[in-house]
Amino acid sequence: MTHYRRRRTTRMKQAISLRVNSDEHVVSVDLDRTLVSVLREDLGLTGTKVGCGGGDCGACTVLIDGRTVTSCLVLAVEAEGREIMTVEGLARSGTELHPIQQAFVEKGAIQCGFCTPGMEMSAYSLLSRDRRPTEAEIRMGLSGNLCRCTGYNKIVEAVEVAAMTRGEPAGASASAGSLLSGAGAEDHEGGPVSPLAGGGYTAPATVEEVCRLLADANGNAVLIAGGTDLIPKLKAAAPQARPTVIIGLRRIPELAELVCDITTGLRIGAMVRLADVGDHPGVRALYPAVAEAAATIGTPQIRNMGTVIGNLCNAAPSADSAPVLLALDAVVHVAGPTGRRSLRLAEFFRGPGATSLGPAEIVTALEVPPPAPRSGLSYQHMSQRGRVDISAVGVAASVILADDGSCKQVRIVLGGVGPTPLQVPSAETLLEGAALDAEVIDSAAEVAADAARPISDVRASVGYRLRMVRVLVARALAEAMARASADGPSCSSSTGESICGEISADPDSPAGEGRQP
Repeated sequence: MTHYRRRRTTRMKQAISLRVNSDEHVVSVDLDRTLVSVLREDLGLTGTKVGCGGGDCGACTVLIDGRTVTSCLVLAVEAEGREIMTVEGLARSGTELHPIQQAFVEKGAIQCGFCTPGMEMSAYSLLSRDRRPTEAEIRMGLSGNLCRCTGYNKIVEAVEVAAMTRGEPAGASASAGSLLSGAGAEDHEGGPVSPLAGGGYTAPATVEEVCRLLADANGNAVLIAGGTDLIPKLKAAAPQARPTVIIGLRRIPELAELVCDITTGLRIGAMVRLADVGDHPGVRALYPAVAEAAATIGTPQIRNMGTVIGNLCNAAPSADSAPVLLALDAVVHVAGPTGRRSLRLAEFFRGPGATSLGPAEIVTALEVPPPAPRSGLSYQHMSQRGRVDISAVGVAASVILADDGSCKQVRIVLGGVGPTPLQVPSAETLLEGAALDAEVIDSAAEVAADAARPISDVRASVGYRLRMVRVLVARALAEAMARASADGPSCSSSTGESICGEISADPDSPAGEGRQP
């Protein structure tokens, strides 16, 4: 085990143990230092690059417990007790290249080389899950990595060649292969469990302890689940404005529960990743629009880190998960120092970045009722690149049909066109009791656009957003009606095997990295 001590500031440091490429390291780090900084500056693992610093480019991609993540958005203190793999871990022998690396050389997939380590780690992860991916699946698997030289075709060809390599397609060594089989899961509860004197990182084991710590901190503590929104804010804040206590939620079992059942509905715990929801077969069968909304958020790396509850608690008007869950009349479960309470998601949002949570309260889970007979749900969104970017407009529509095929009940929710997600009762009233033909749908879309209150910003103008509300409302209603008209949702696969049920998901499990819808 190697020990490092790096002098940077006089701020309080915290000693942590990191397991990187099967080697143990002990480092002393500032509370707000990121993993990529420690890898490069303390451990000398400079293969991991720093590009955008905001989780967009993928140059800093590494694997943590088998999942690709952007290490510029991971606090070093959050990585303690977990299995970390960098590009240096691919060819552990040091004498020959890993098949993925060799394929990149043979196919000319390396130009400036800056994106290459991150690309190779994403390819490694992809081929560990799917030994024979299609070209579309390869492009999706690499969609969180940007090539400044635009050498994407050669990169895709290199991954195709690596996929055809006989033997272990994605394992450079026994230690590397173990990262994807869940080895090290027993260490996920590692790390400090109480703050240092005056502050520090803590990972409590119960919700009640989290609430107590928040109350004791008097506003000088923050929670971290995925960290994809928190870390950029910490980076932007002045040092004196940064919190002295960071509370990790990853050791609390109840927050990792993902339950999907046709009779009881859907329950999503606060630590359930976006990727887990997007890939869960039961969610995709019973609530396909919920899975689709989760799959639109960010990159594969961001979805492996970010959580559905975090997306809601950030309270961005453009949050992709909010409209679809509001259309389902989701209920939010909250815990605080005085006990627990529940409220409708419609009562949760107060404004941009503002929720109804008290100063020492946290969201533990949300629940969605089981799907009604002859019901359908759709989520449509528009962003500059279709994926990765924040949505400029999002629309969710939920439709329940009567026996005669008319609209029995409908909910229309707009995102990105007001200070909070916006339900449109005036358009819903127009539809309920009517046959959902093209004329009625177009009229409802016009009414919905009239209710929107968008602003112009870097993503879209007011006029463009209003036009897209009309288009997306019509599309969402048409798809929701088609899904409601089809056979009802089922928990059975084509073989008759149940695909719904309960997962007490280890939040660090690689299971969430399956193919996206």
